[in-house]
Amino acid sequence: MIPSMTNAAAHLALDALGQHWTGRGVAVECGCWLGASSAALLRGLVAADYDRPFYAFDRWEANDSEVRKAGAVGVRLAVGEDLMGHWLANVAPVYGKLQPCRCDLAGLTWKHGPVEVLVMDAAKREPTFSHVMGEFVPHLVDGAWVVLLDYDYWLRFDGPQADALRCQERWMEGRGRDFRMVTPIGVCGMVFRYRQEGGK
Repeated sequence: MIPSMTNAAAHLALDALGQHWTGRGVAVECGCWLGASSAALLRGLVAADYDRPFYAFDRWEANDSEVRKAGAVGVRLAVGEDLMGHWLANVAPVYGKLQPCRCDLAGLTWKHGPVEVLVMDAAKREPTFSHVMGEFVPHLVDGAWVVLLDYDYWLRFDGPQADALRCQERWMEGRGRDFRMVTPIGVCGMVFRYRQEGGK
């Protein structure tokens, strides 16, 4: 079992979403940790005959919280440990064309063409969230799926922290013509579909 910060319901939903891939763009995940959500999405993409690189962006450096969460399910990690190898070992059995990209999301750049599926499990605060979305939105195909796995995460907090974490909701609400809310996913996530130039 791959340690995960998302639940089984989210993984089933990502699998189902991946099966809607139509071949018009690649799939991307930002914030991958050890690969549970990546593997779930890829299972669906493989069922849809996905044949493109799967792009995964993460810093892949274990922090205290990640060490504790992994330890709770019997996986031993050390603070500062390089996690990319763990991600590859967990995800490669599902799909082979993997493009892991180690980076701080605040400096992410996108130069790999059209995007049909974008999963965000990181970039919870500004200015990083706006930067990442600004990189990808010009490349989203019409009807692209955008999954924000921490969309309602802010509800767990109060005061300034809640306000800071509400950035995803504010960003999406400000672009209602371009993104249609589809369905909740997991514990605090939301699925959207992109409409180019505010189309129907």
